[in-house]
Amino acid sequence: ANQTNRWIVDPIDGTHSFSRGQYFWSISVALELNNEIVLGAVFAPALNDYYCAALSKGAFKNGVAIQVSDESNLEDAMVATGFACLRSYLTDNNLARFGRIAQHTTGQRRFGSAAMDLCLVADGQVDAFWEQELNLYDVAAGALIAKEAGGTVTDFKGNDGIFPKQILATNGKIFSQILELM
Repeated sequence: ANQTNRWIVDPIDGTHSFSRGQYFWSISVALELNNEIVLGAVFAPALNDYYCAALSKGAFKNGVAIQVSDESNLEDAMVATGFACLRSYLTDNNLARFGRIAQHTTGQRRFGSAAMDLCLVADGQVDAFWEQELNLYDVAAGALIAKEAGGTVTDFKGNDGIFPKQILATNGKIFSQILELM
C-alpha cells in the first residue's frame, strides 16, 4: 500500500564547494525500496573516491571493505559538522551545539558535503558527524554507508533512522558521549 520505491539522487552534494573549484563535493545516489534505503553510492570525482553499500552487505571504499573507527574517548575524537545554507530563519542554527561539542573533542571539521561527511565516518577518518536542516537526498546514501560500516545513525534524540532534519552519525563508541551534548 504505502510502499515507496525510488532513486534518491543528489547530482552535486557540496554545490558551494564545487562552484568554487574546491575538491570536497560528491555525487550521491541511493535506492529506496518499500520505504527502506537498500543501496547507497557516493562518488567524489575530485578525490577519485567511490563509497558504496548494500543493506546487510557491508560498506566499501574503492572496492575495499571499510569500517568505522575504534575511538572510544570523545576527548580524542575528530568530528565533522555543517551549517544549513539558509539559516537566518532557524532558532537553532547549530552554533551553540558546535561550541559545546568543540570543547569536548580534539578536532572539528566542516567539509561542505554531508554525503562525504557520512562516508568519512564510515571509513574512520572522522568519529562523528552531525548536521540539521538537510534533505533526504543529502544523506540517504551516506547514512546507509555509515551504518553498513558499523556506525550509528540517529536523530539528535538518539532515535535510530535517517532523519535529514537532524542527523547524527557516529562510530558507535562515542555515541552516548556526543548525544549528551546534542
